[in-house]
Amino acid sequence: MGRAQSAWRPLVTLLALGFALSVASTRARADSFTLGLATIDQQNQFVAGGINSFNVLVGTADFAQEFTPTLTSLSVVELQLGGPTTPAIVTINIRPATSGETSLSTISLGSASTTINDNMESFREFDFASPVALTPGNLYVIDATINVPGFVAAATTLNQYPGGRAFYLGAFQSDQDFRFVEGPLTSPTPEPTSLLLCVSGLLGLGGASWRRYRSK
Repeated sequence: MGRAQSAWRPLVTLLALGFALSVASTRARADSFTLGLATIDQQNQFVAGGINSFNVLVGTADFAQEFTPTLTSLSVVELQLGGPTTPAIVTINIRPATSGETSLSTISLGSASTTINDNMESFREFDFASPVALTPGNLYVIDATINVPGFVAAATTLNQYPGGRAFYLGAFQSDQDFRFVEGPLTSPTPEPTSLLLCVSGLLGLGGASWRRYRSK
């Protein structure tokens, strides 16, 4: 009995480690900025007392936010969104922009999506499969679409973010901005395929340990 327990103990430890890595990955994708896994570059999050804040009913048309990065890439974007309980797929594209432009570019430098399954208004995270290269000081736009109507995006007035403008209802708004955060990852986040390989390896190691025990 003692030998059986000692043979299984390494396997249990390794499986627990694999589970902990999986949980850490899930939490990281839930909020990379709060967990310190991403660095905030540009943002329009905090307005004292909620002054000059309002919601924009965005529907299924494009809504967007310009930004001017100081870093050379981004891997994570967050937008403050809320809406009906119907599951919704939100897709964003990072596009080049030109100061004073009146329409959105059709060029996509990178794309990411997330699914919303609740009616809470909160920051929703978009994780890019690979970093989107940026030129510091140049103007870019976060262009978003939602596949169902009824959603709102939180915004501010009085030019709270001086590095860009909000875009909705087919036009740029000179003194309005959506609430957003963007920046690069500061540490790698395990991908689901990597976690699957890790678990497979742990199971293989456990099987080998069990066979060695049975052969004694």
